Amino acid sequence: MCVAVLAAAAWAQDSAQVPQPLTLKDAIRIALQKHPSVAIARNQLEQAKARRDQAQARYFPTISPSATYVNQQTRTALPGFGTRVGTIDETRTDISLRQTVFDSGQRELSAAQARRSVESAEQAYRDAVQQKVLSVTTAYYELLRRMALQKVASANVQRAQQTVDVVKAQVEVGVAAQKDVLQAEAELANAQVSLIQARNQVRLAEASLRNELGVGQEVPLQVAEVGDKEAEQLPPLGSLEEYLNQAFTQRPDYQRQRISSEIQRLSLRLAQIQAGIQIQSDFTYGRRIDPDPGDTRSFTVSATYPLFDGGSARAAVRDARAGYDSALQQLEQLKLTVRLDVEQAYLTRAEAHERLNAARKALEAAQVNYQAALESRKEGVSSLIEVINAQVALVNAETNYVQAIYDLLSADARLQRAVGRDYAFSEGGEQG
Repeated sequence: MCVAVLAAAAWAQDSAQVPQPLTLKDAIRIALQKHPSVAIARNQLEQAKARRDQAQARYFPTISPSATYVNQQTRTALPGFGTRVGTIDETRTDISLRQTVFDSGQRELSAAQARRSVESAEQAYRDAVQQKVLSVTTAYYELLRRMALQKVASANVQRAQQTVDVVKAQVEVGVAAQKDVLQAEAELANAQVSLIQARNQVRLAEASLRNELGVGQEVPLQVAEVGDKEAEQLPPLGSLEEYLNQAFTQRPDYQRQRISSEIQRLSLRLAQIQAGIQIQSDFTYGRRIDPDPGDTRSFTVSATYPLFDGGSARAAVRDARAGYDSALQQLEQLKLTVRLDVEQAYLTRAEAHERLNAARKALEAAQVNYQAALESRKEGVSSLIEVINAQVALVNAETNYVQAIYDLLSADARLQRAVGRDYAFSEGGEQG
């Protein structure tokens, strides 16, 4: 019973957090708040910041007060004199301060590595956000695509039913053969099958969008309509070179790899220091408060050199150098990947825009052709095959037009992702 109540409460909470109708901006906002992939990247960023604070703490002295209570009894056997008993019962209160003055630059290198790691984690978080924005956007458009295709299938069923009605009426007055009814009914049955499939595709797309949002499958979704108007209002494409320049400046995966190369360079420098003469300088101050107040001060300088360690230090240098070289090669490899991603997204976006214009003209022609064929059939001029062919051509044109609309919207979203453009909300909730 408690589980059912908790489940109902969770469902009600999720339902309350999903606006109706759900706009794309709302969907992205919900996903960034609720999806685990974004939360994981955010936590990893916090971990990197904590490690940076730990590394920078080495610049400051450590102050450690302590209080110790000692109760100790010792017995010592003295031949000819019996046993001597010693007792210690005291409380000690001390405070100590320790400051590293110099350690051959290892402290500075470690702090620099930690700062670069924070920058890398920030880019990883940006990457996770951008990927989630893309996946939600494409899932949102896919649901709208499937809903539009369901409308196409539903309209096709209505047209097929209209054809059946016209043919039956013509059979009754003797201007059409009975076989035409069977053929028209077969086309109607095929249209109904397509409608059943289209409805199932809508349900599958809804489940996919819920998963991208990170909400329960029981949460109802009513998405706001986005279609040809939004596709036509997309800004025109700039030059490919402009998009490539943006990608190398903005893409978080490229920036992260560049930072990783710098971290590897610092690791190489640190390994080289540890393989040579290391100078360590420390200052220590201790103060006894109780009992017997007093203090101690010390300043130490030590030099060490790994004269023989089985080759471990030199192997560490080779390891770090190979890691640095590998990081540089990975950066070059990523440049090729970025260039390919941008070029493919750019060309796909351009092709989708051209295809939308062509699909719109084909749809207009198919609508006129179907109406003409249907009217001719009503007048007994054209055959049933001509009507069915015109109907099939219209369904294909409507399908191609729907596909072109959402292919263009999805292609634009992938191009934004390819160049690493961040998705931001202004105070009014609009995309920035």
